[in-house]
Amino acid sequence: MAWPRSLLLFVAAGLALAGCGRQAERPSTVLGTPAPRLAAPFTGEVLTVTEAGAGPITRDTPFSAEAIAALFPDAEVTTADLTRSGRTIPVIRVRQAELLLTIESSADEPVIAAVHAGGENARGPNGEQLHQTGGPARFTPDQCPVDPAATALSAVCRRTPDSHVSLVFTVGDFGRPSNAASPYDQLVAHGFLADIVWERSPSV
Repeated sequence: MAWPRSLLLFVAAGLALAGCGRQAERPSTVLGTPAPRLAAPFTGEVLTVTEAGAGPITRDTPFSAEAIAALFPDAEVTTADLTRSGRTIPVIRVRQAELLLTIESSADEPVIAAVHAGGENARGPNGEQLHQTGGPARFTPDQCPVDPAATALSAVCRRTPDSHVSLVFTVGDFGRPSNAASPYDQLVAHGFLADIVWERSPSV
């Protein structure tokens, strides 16, 4: 029995539409860089800051409270604004047991610019811990330039100029000792670690 030509065209059109529907259900491939995958949630106690980031936070982590909360499911995550040099900086704060993170946004786009790691459970790349003394001795004077404008003697120490990790040492209430020692020697003798920082674009 011969099928009418109009019926054959109708069936062919139906099959073509069904095929299009099946193709639409397949995951599409978009040209360009794929969306970044977030790291596994932080479930430990001690968080280490490395060149790659601060614990699970990397340069691919979005600056959003939702994304940060997903990385720290057991933490208290809040947002706030900081004022620095007349500029308002949005920040996200993470508080979990003996760990405190302050995550700063970039001024130009909503990405993470820097992470300040504090608390007893924050560590530097080589196990450095806040309030640890003698840290500047592990750096050369060129790696720890002293801030001449600071009220208290302090320095931001970096292994290399392009390092994403910096350790901030200060003498705190000790002030500026009035003796013949160089600022670097004073930091070695009296300084302690005050901040562990990861930066997206190192400040040179």
